[in-house]
Amino acid sequence: MREQEPVSMWVGVQAVPEVTCDRAELNADYADRFSISLPTSDRSALDWARLILEETPAGRGAPRLWTAIGVRLGPRPSPDHVQGWRTLAQHPTWARLGAATTYLEARAVVEADDDTLALALFVRYRVPVLGAALWWPISVMHRRGVPVMLQQARARVSRRSPSPADDRLPG
Repeated sequence: MREQEPVSMWVGVQAVPEVTCDRAELNADYADRFSISLPTSDRSALDWARLILEETPAGRGAPRLWTAIGVRLGPRPSPDHVQGWRTLAQHPTWARLGAATTYLEARAVVEADDDTLALALFVRYRVPVLGAALWWPISVMHRRGVPVMLQQARARVSRRSPSPADDRLPG
């Protein structure tokens, strides 16, 4: 069995890089960021968001967690949504998605540069006690699931990439 690529994790608003926090545009009570090294790819950050959330086995299961705490997800599939999260901003190297309930608001920031893929989540409690109580058990599953989603997305792209043997000429 092939060893999986390690995933780095930062938990806490102060632990997440400032540039990522700025991209979220949310005064968050909770934040985390996960990153993994990337094979060469010409995918945009929004394309990576779709791959992570809509095409990986772990990502396809995530809406159950969000809807369990009342997050209103948009239509799927949709050019304006990724797994039901509204696309709020997109740039070649990063994308911001958003979803909310009466009790909390969430923003996901996907960043993809030449050699790193990162997914950050920011949560603001609209109703502090209830929002925190709803988010806490889901956050445990979220922190377990995101590394798996990133590894699955990376593996999918690695399998699609041509191998050096594919570059050899016949004969």
